[in-house]
Amino acid sequence: CAPSTKQNIEKLKLLRKEFNTWFLQNTLGLTSLALSWTEIQASELNSTNFNQVMRRVFESTEEAKLSAFDLPERTTSVLNVNYPEGVNSYDARLPKESRLCKDEIIIGESLVKTDLILISSTPLRVGKVLGLPIFGFYVSFAKRENLTPKEFACAEIMWDFSLPESPEEKLFKGIAKRSFNCYVARFSYDGEEKDVRYSGINEEELCRGEIKPFSYLACDNSIVSENGFEGIRAIAAVKGDVDDLGLIFRNGLTNAFNSSTLAGTMTLSRQLNSFFAVYLPVLFAQDYANIYTVFAGGDDFFLIGPWNDIFRLSSRLQQEFERYCLNETVHFSAGITVLKSSVPVRAMARMAEGALGHAKESGKNSITAYGLTVTWEEWLKLAKVQQNLDFLRKDNEISSAYLYKLLDIMELRERQKYDPMASIWRSRLYYTTVRMIRDKNVYAKDSIKEDFLPFIVSSLDEYGLKFKIALFNSIYTSRKTRS
Repeated sequence: CAPSTKQNIEKLKLLRKEFNTWFLQNTLGLTSLALSWTEIQASELNSTNFNQVMRRVFESTEEAKLSAFDLPERTTSVLNVNYPEGVNSYDARLPKESRLCKDEIIIGESLVKTDLILISSTPLRVGKVLGLPIFGFYVSFAKRENLTPKEFACAEIMWDFSLPESPEEKLFKGIAKRSFNCYVARFSYDGEEKDVRYSGINEEELCRGEIKPFSYLACDNSIVSENGFEGIRAIAAVKGDVDDLGLIFRNGLTNAFNSSTLAGTMTLSRQLNSFFAVYLPVLFAQDYANIYTVFAGGDDFFLIGPWNDIFRLSSRLQQEFERYCLNETVHFSAGITVLKSSVPVRAMARMAEGALGHAKESGKNSITAYGLTVTWEEWLKLAKVQQNLDFLRKDNEISSAYLYKLLDIMELRERQKYDPMASIWRSRLYYTTVRMIRDKNVYAKDSIKEDFLPFIVSSLDEYGLKFKIALFNSIYTSRKTRS
């Protein structure tokens, strides 16, 4: 909020022009920053009409986004760009020697290896310095413990973005705080990289404190068995964001007086960001140490980790977010994809985004995995179904081959909606089960008939194809692999 004066409006116009010029020159228009402003009366901030104010603000913002770079005022919309040395290997849309690409790599490395951001009008000789000035300012990254008092004094602005490790930790440590969730999985003790779970991985010599490569994360859910390992070596990526947040901000969250306020809107924005940027790193450090954060802040997140950890974490996140918000109108959707560790992160992002899109299209406040979308309530129930399935499998020595046949039977059951012949699925299920128990002892036969088979039938009747989520997870958890 600022006084609506002619001088301020002119400054905003100059800033918008400066932003447009910088982004066109340095990102070739691939990224933009929309700057808009809306004139309001002071009395509107405390009235029941504040929702109308927010609608006008959003309309102004949308208009600014749709008119990025003031293209109608430009004499040409084609940028004069040369690629004499070819395209950049990091981003093929930019020239080979793009400073922006080099800086993005530096930022990625520095966010997980340092804890201070230093801003200055001239380049500093400390830490990692970005080569590209941002609106005339230079950005450096450094570790607090490595800076001398003289080097501290050189920075004109300084932010501490160190991660908290416990709920009791004080965030302010004498330097202005900025919260970025840059938590990554690390080796926790010397020699951990030589753990038997990681046998067969060809990586450089690593040490305590080093970031775990994805190939190691893929092994963290494996259990050592007599003939090798149980559990697939895989990672999972999950993307999620708060449902209809723009609509919530535009329409407001109603309070006891059935109206929204400026203070409430500001609090909502800050508190949502705090959940993803401040609370999640603490949760990871305490209970999910093997999570890699691609991004988490604002209203969304993109996380990578051992596949089973990601499934459990998704349930925990939903429950903690619900408890945190205490408002049933604020919720998020998510999408999970299970992958090999060698898949590029961009491909992971596309697949996880696709799964998230399915969750959004299916009514929101839900999650998609293995191409199936379920509500969060169903997700929690299916997790318990999987636990029961795992117990009954081990207790009755059910083979994975039988479970794979169940997948075909489930598809057959689903077809009965339009194919009368598919109604034989139940007979197929009983026949497959009888063949499986033919060579088992009397106790096993009775247990499978009285406990295991009724459990499968009731699960299919209640969840249908959604039972695949529990079934796939059970198969992946017990699959045998050799070292």
